[in-house]
Amino acid sequence: LTDIAHAIEIATSTYKPQPGIEAVIDEISAQNIPLHFASNIGPRMFDVLNTKFKTTYQSSLLDKIALGKFVDYSQWGLNPLDKNALPTHLASKGKPTQTFYQEFLATYVGATGKKFAVFIDDTLDNVTAAARAGMIAIHFDATKPNAHAIAELRNDLSELSILK
Repeated sequence: LTDIAHAIEIATSTYKPQPGIEAVIDEISAQNIPLHFASNIGPRMFDVLNTKFKTTYQSSLLDKIALGKFVDYSQWGLNPLDKNALPTHLASKGKPTQTFYQEFLATYVGATGKKFAVFIDDTLDNVTAAARAGMIAIHFDATKPNAHAIAELRNDLSELSILK
C-alpha cells in the first residue's frame, strides 16, 4: 500500500495549473454550470494538490471545482469502506472503467435531473471510456503547447455553447 500511495504522491506532485485554464473555469462558473472533479488521485491527494496550488502557484483553481468522483483507496487498506454505502464523492472503481463513469453519471446527472455531462481529460483512454459511457468527451491534449491546447479546449466548449 505504501508503494501505491508513494507513486500517486509523486505523480500528483508534478501537476501544476495550466496557464489559461483558470479563465476557462471562471467563464464556465459564471454561467452557473456545475463543475465536478473525476479523478484517480483520491481525496487526500486532492487536498495535498490543492494546498500546493495555493502555496506554490497562488492559484485557487481547485477551489472552483466541486468534489466529483475520486477512487476509493480504502479498498487496499486495513479498514475498507462498505462498497454499498460509499460517500457520494467516492467511486468503487477508477478511471477508465465503465463503473467509474456510470457512478459519476448516476450521482451528478441522473440524480440531479441534468441532461448530460461534459468530460474533459488529458488521457485519451479516459476520454474514450467517458464517451462510451454516454458523456460528451473532450481530449485536452497536454502534449501540445499550452496556448494551443487551451485554444482547442475553448473551441470545443464554444461549439457546445458552453463558452461564448
